[in-house]
Amino acid sequence: MTYRTFGTDWQRQLPKDTAEIVTQALAFAERAHGAQTRPAGEPYVEHLREAVAVLVDGVGRTEPDLLVAAVLHDVVEDTPVTLAEVRAEFGDAPAELVYWVTRDPAQEKSAYLKRFAAAPDDAVLVKLADRLSNVQRLHTHPRPAKRAAYFAETVEFILPLAARHPWFADWFAQWRTAMEARLAQADSFGEAAAAYAKARPSYPNEAVRWLIPPKAGLVLDLGAGTGQLTRAVLAAGFDVVAVEPSAGMRAELRRAHPNVPIHAGTAERIPLPDNAVDAVVVGQAWHWVDVAVAVPEIARILRPGGQLGLVWNIRDERHDWVAELGRIMHRGIEQDMGSENPRVGAPFTPIERRDFEWTYHLSRADLLDLVASRSYVITMEPQQREQVLAEVTELLHTHPDLKGRDTLELPYRTRCSRTVTDLSVDRPEPASPRCAR
Repeated sequence: MTYRTFGTDWQRQLPKDTAEIVTQALAFAERAHGAQTRPAGEPYVEHLREAVAVLVDGVGRTEPDLLVAAVLHDVVEDTPVTLAEVRAEFGDAPAELVYWVTRDPAQEKSAYLKRFAAAPDDAVLVKLADRLSNVQRLHTHPRPAKRAAYFAETVEFILPLAARHPWFADWFAQWRTAMEARLAQADSFGEAAAAYAKARPSYPNEAVRWLIPPKAGLVLDLGAGTGQLTRAVLAAGFDVVAVEPSAGMRAELRRAHPNVPIHAGTAERIPLPDNAVDAVVVGQAWHWVDVAVAVPEIARILRPGGQLGLVWNIRDERHDWVAELGRIMHRGIEQDMGSENPRVGAPFTPIERRDFEWTYHLSRADLLDLVASRSYVITMEPQQREQVLAEVTELLHTHPDLKGRDTLELPYRTRCSRTVTDLSVDRPEPASPRCAR
């Protein structure tokens, strides 16, 4: 079972005056959201364009007030823009819809979603378009716990709302069937942990030493996976405790590092006491955390003046064969992932950035394992996954930089960001964990 996905091409389907108004709203939203990105790293405005496309191209609704509200649905909740500013710029009707879809920071997620039962119909349409944009690629999310939680939330709260609108009811029914199959398939991610551990690169020593203060005692590897970053932190001479949500990954991590304390947990719920560690490092995962919840939680377990280090290994696609590999894998995700400007905020100081260039030496079989271990490859339909691996094999046999070579040189840029807790700022209370909208 498949379901229709939506892009951002809808302008030609609107009357000229409506398209102009929506374009003005998009410019307003783009200024407000600034450098914010979606989980896969694309500009936040792309999500807003998709929400409009759902209403225009899917539902067939073209009223300016409704489309403007779809564009502005997150500006009050996620930016400094106020409802009064929305009203002054675009009028009462869009502002009223934005009010309905805006969640108060103090409001529990379940209470926020339940109130849509009494919301105006157009507010429900905006929320459904918002959620459809978010879930149409949910199966690519690399964290099984996040995928499952967001799926369950959508089924519990959003599908009853979708039932009020035949088009949305049909779309979400198809999506649910496909997603249930993909979730079952994704349960096998733990089975891929051995390939993940074998093929994924570690991190250069100089990058690790830049991320962690030299006098740090205990370091938390948060979202440790199978332990690539754990191994690098240990090699740099630090003591490590690891937190990882996936049971399969934890098992592989425990086999590799039996003396490292390992806990089940997430960035939003860290099973450590207050002031427990001197530094926290997060490898390849910050773009998936709920920053509003994770930041105060990390501040809680850090000792005063503790340091947070974020790191991504990014394939260097300035090299021809590496760019071709990225094309085959159908993903630009590693080239972005929010690593350029990761969002942290109070109570941490402004972020420092540094890149480290290096080369990962691996075998031809390792490269295939590296591709196969990507979560978005694991969750592909079997035929699509086989096609990807076949194309990578063909690349190995035909590209002049790879043909006939037993050992490959895969160039990487390790992108690092670091920040410390600001002792002049009071630590915020941890928020209630919530899924991405």
